[in-house]
Amino acid sequence: MDRAPAKRPLARLQAAFHFPFPIIKRQRLVSQGALSRLFQKAAEVWRRQDYLETIEVLERAARLDPANAAVLLDLSRAYGLRYDSPAAERCLEKAPGYAK
Repeated sequence: MDRAPAKRPLARLQAAFHFPFPIIKRQRLVSQGALSRLFQKAAEVWRRQDYLETIEVLERAARLDPANAAVLLDLSRAYGLRYDSPAAERCLEKAPGYAK
């Protein structure tokens, strides 16, 4: 017996994942434009091979938005490329969703 596919299978899935408590979004402490400028500056100084300044710029971005996983992952990558494994690991542990 062939059954016709449900017309709205996603609606049923969404209803199955209803949480009884509100999901609170993380409040951003810095504007997206400011973070974007810091990322651009970090990329610029990396191209100039000024690796220590790159790490300083990314550290500043991480202080401004400590829960931003993208900042922490880029910082971890920069530390890793500079062979500073302990610092790279600390950044990964702080990154939301990437901790052990």
